[in-house]
Amino acid sequence: MSNFEPPYSYTAEEERAYRSALSIGNGISDELKLPFLAILGYSDMLMESVEPGPDQDCVRQIRINTTRLLESFLSYRELKRIEAGKFCVLQSFGSPLEIAYEALDLLFSGYPQYRLTPVFHHDDTVPRLIHVDEFALREILRSLIFFALERCRDDGRLRLLVHSDDYAEKSGRVRVDFIVDTDSFDLMPMEVARLQLPFDQAPGQASREFGGAEQSLLLCRRLVHLLSGSFSLTSQIGSGTRFELRIPAKIIRENAN
Repeated sequence: MSNFEPPYSYTAEEERAYRSALSIGNGISDELKLPFLAILGYSDMLMESVEPGPDQDCVRQIRINTTRLLESFLSYRELKRIEAGKFCVLQSFGSPLEIAYEALDLLFSGYPQYRLTPVFHHDDTVPRLIHVDEFALREILRSLIFFALERCRDDGRLRLLVHSDDYAEKSGRVRVDFIVDTDSFDLMPMEVARLQLPFDQAPGQASREFGGAEQSLLLCRRLVHLLSGSFSLTSQIGSGTRFELRIPAKIIRENAN
């Protein structure tokens, strides 16, 4: 158990207001994001005006680096918000398969430099709709996939699998598993252990211990914890790395009013 305690009670109304502000223009009005967006927009204009060769390669690298920095910034901002107690789970409903596919598609379309082969698998056990914080679940998968993409080699494969089990007929509750595995990178045992440190053993780790893509993984773990889920990471030298998320949820029945 974590000894992390928010300094005050953050309300559902405050959380809705925050998310609503982000959704306006996809958060483009956020002044903290504007410098990143300006660089990305200008680099797109330059790509159309420079000749193929070293100059175009330079512009392309600027765009890649800026996109990475923006993703890291967004993860860091959400981490600091959670650590300050300014996050509230809002139960709504959503399709676990649609959310998973959107997260996978968003990152691969936003990072054309990656030449990995994305694979998306699911089976008939996955319910069509569940009660879940859709915003949090999407952030969980986006953050996890971003961490994996930053580590992967270009010639590898990244696979996302969705499965569910432990269905309880009376309560209508189920556990939905999201598994991301890749043969494109592996982690040393010490790194696996460090990335899974309990929160109460690594105070302030968002700002001091972790950086870049590792903050994305920490954000993923924080949000899974807030959704009462579980997270595990395994890696074997020469074989690849596997992340497993398990999110408890209640099924929305097709004939529900």
